[in-house]
Amino acid sequence: MGVVVTVPHQEEPWRVGGRAFQLLVAEVELLTTDSSFMVRAAALNGLHLEMEPVPERVRIATLLAQAARTLRAKLLSSDEPTGWELSLADYLPVLEMWMDGLEDSPG
Repeated sequence: MGVVVTVPHQEEPWRVGGRAFQLLVAEVELLTTDSSFMVRAAALNGLHLEMEPVPERVRIATLLAQAARTLRAKLLSSDEPTGWELSLADYLPVLEMWMDGLEDSPG
């Protein structure tokens, strides 16, 4: 089962498999003690940022962008990354870019 992240002003959601999302959840959990939004998103198979109040949306976007950067670096620093790891590493910058966009223009 996959997880979608819907982002304001993006026509399509960012989609990943459950295993990939769990890696992202783990990175967010390292960044904050309040990662309940990620646990909830994993359980519901979706994180819908347009439904969050603007201050919370900006907070989540900041955390997700940082988690995506960190996870990508970890995946690429592996001695022998698998094809799956490389594919995820190639896809994480999309989430990072979208989140950076939300931080810059939260409305």
